[in-house]
Amino acid sequence: MGTRRVTRKHLYELNVKLSFYDIVNALKQLSPKARQDFIEDLQAATSPSYIKSIKEARAEYDKGKVFPHEEAFKERSNKRKKKGKTYIT
Repeated sequence: MGTRRVTRKHLYELNVKLSFYDIVNALKQLSPKARQDFIEDLQAATSPSYIKSIKEARAEYDKGKVFPHEEAFKERSNKRKKKGKTYIT
Protein backbone atom coordinates (compact mmCIF):
# COMPACT_ATOMS: atom_id res chain seq x y z
CA MET A 1 0.00 0.00 0.00
CA GLY A 2 1.38 3.42 -0.96
CA THR A 3 1.73 6.40 1.31
CA ARG A 4 -0.37 9.46 0.77
CA ARG A 5 0.92 12.93 1.38
CA VAL A 6 -1.30 14.65 3.94
CA THR A 7 -1.96 18.30 3.19
CA ARG A 8 -3.82 20.97 5.10
CA LYS A 9 -6.76 20.41 2.76
CA HIS A 10 -6.98 16.76 3.78
CA LEU A 11 -7.08 17.65 7.45
CA TYR A 12 -10.39 19.40 6.95
CA GLU A 13 -12.09 16.92 4.63
CA LEU A 14 -14.98 14.89 5.90
CA ASN A 15 -14.78 11.30 4.85
CA VAL A 16 -18.46 10.42 4.70
CA LYS A 17 -20.33 8.33 2.19
CA LEU A 18 -23.08 10.79 1.32
CA SER A 19 -23.81 11.95 -2.16
CA PHE A 20 -24.74 15.49 -3.02
CA TYR A 21 -28.32 14.28 -3.53
CA ASP A 22 -28.39 12.62 -0.10
CA ILE A 23 -27.43 15.93 1.48
CA VAL A 24 -30.00 17.89 -0.54
CA ASN A 25 -32.75 15.41 0.33
CA ALA A 26 -31.85 15.58 4.02
CA LEU A 27 -32.01 19.39 3.90
CA LYS A 28 -35.39 19.28 2.17
CA GLN A 29 -36.77 17.22 5.05
CA LEU A 30 -35.87 19.89 7.59
CA SER A 31 -38.39 22.53 8.57
CA PRO A 32 -37.71 25.97 7.06
CA LYS A 33 -36.48 27.22 10.46
CA ALA A 34 -34.18 24.23 11.00
CA ARG A 35 -32.86 24.59 7.44
CA GLN A 36 -32.11 28.29 7.97
CA ASP A 37 -30.40 27.53 11.28
CA PHE A 38 -28.28 24.84 9.62
CA ILE A 39 -27.23 27.20 6.81
CA GLU A 40 -26.32 29.92 9.31
CA ASP A 41 -24.30 27.42 11.35
CA LEU A 42 -22.52 26.26 8.21
CA GLN A 43 -21.73 29.85 7.23
CA ALA A 44 -20.43 30.55 10.70
CA ALA A 45 -18.23 27.48 10.69
CA THR A 46 -16.66 28.37 7.36
CA SER A 47 -16.36 32.15 7.55
CA PRO A 48 -14.28 34.05 10.11
CA SER A 49 -15.71 37.36 8.86
CA TYR A 50 -19.26 36.08 9.47
CA ILE A 51 -18.32 35.09 13.03
CA LYS A 52 -16.77 38.53 13.55
CA SER A 53 -19.90 40.32 12.29
CA ILE A 54 -22.12 38.26 14.63
CA LYS A 55 -19.89 39.08 17.61
CA GLU A 56 -19.95 42.79 16.72
CA ALA A 57 -23.73 42.79 16.33
CA ARG A 58 -24.21 41.04 19.68
CA ALA A 59 -21.87 43.50 21.39
CA GLU A 60 -23.82 46.45 19.97
CA TYR A 61 -27.07 44.85 21.10
CA ASP A 62 -25.69 44.29 24.61
CA LYS A 63 -24.68 47.96 24.76
CA GLY A 64 -28.19 49.00 23.79
CA LYS A 65 -27.20 50.29 20.36
CA VAL A 66 -30.51 49.27 18.82
CA PHE A 67 -33.59 50.98 17.48
CA PRO A 68 -37.07 49.79 16.47
CA HIS A 69 -37.73 48.18 13.09
CA GLU A 70 -40.08 51.03 12.18
CA GLU A 71 -37.34 53.59 12.76
CA ALA A 72 -34.80 51.60 10.75
CA PHE A 73 -37.04 51.46 7.69
CA LYS A 74 -38.75 54.86 8.06
CA GLU A 75 -35.87 56.72 6.44
CA ARG A 76 -35.69 54.22 3.61
CA SER A 77 -39.43 54.53 3.02
CA ASN A 78 -39.18 58.34 2.95
CA LYS A 79 -36.35 58.18 0.40
CA ARG A 80 -38.46 56.01 -1.87
CA LYS A 81 -41.36 58.47 -1.69
CA LYS A 82 -39.03 61.35 -2.51
CA LYS A 83 -38.03 59.65 -5.74
CA GLY A 84 -41.64 59.78 -6.85
CA LYS A 85 -42.22 56.06 -6.66
CA THR A 86 -44.89 54.32 -4.68
CA TYR A 87 -43.98 51.20 -2.71
CA ILE A 88 -45.99 49.08 -0.36
CA THR A 89 -44.06 48.73 2.89
